Amino acid sequence: MIENYKYDGWGLCPETFLEIQNILPKGSTILELGSGSGTEVLSREYKMISIEDDPLFVDKYDSQYLAVPLIPYSEEKFPFMWDFFKEDAHWYDPDVLKNEMKKVGHYDLILIDGPKGYRGGILSYLDLFDLSKTILVDDTHDKFHYKKAEVISERTGRPIRTMESAHETPDGVKKKFSII
Repeated sequence: MIENYKYDGWGLCPETFLEIQNILPKGSTILELGSGSGTEVLSREYKMISIEDDPLFVDKYDSQYLAVPLIPYSEEKFPFMWDFFKEDAHWYDPDVLKNEMKKVGHYDLILIDGPKGYRGGILSYLDLFDLSKTILVDDTHDKFHYKKAEVISERTGRPIRTMESAHETPDGVKKKFSII
């Protein structure tokens, strides 16, 4: 599946694809937050549903796209963990996301790799997602992303399994992702 994939330090690391192949049978459905070159790779073996804010990426790859713009954080719209994620600026507009999620049928795995930033807004809207599914949180080498994984783990009652890549980020840090 990962033939011709060039890891750029920002996208999904090759180990992520291999772990997804270990978890999901070919033909399963992945709901991803964010899209990119990883979407193209995963769509070779899986049905993809992508929540995407960037018009340049909507409909770029073989996926069912849900176009959802970003809005700035406010305590009213994003009450959970506001202080912890204060450094972040935005997340998907929850009103648009709620409406778009009505178009989503069954999925087998949730892949959290978007939008750009710390993505803490998801913690206010976990009820929009089927938390009984396997959840993969990318970039958990960063404390903010790992904290999201911890909260999701607590909410689901499932442990976190974190995997370290042999590949580094552009900052020279070994990339990690976590599975709940």
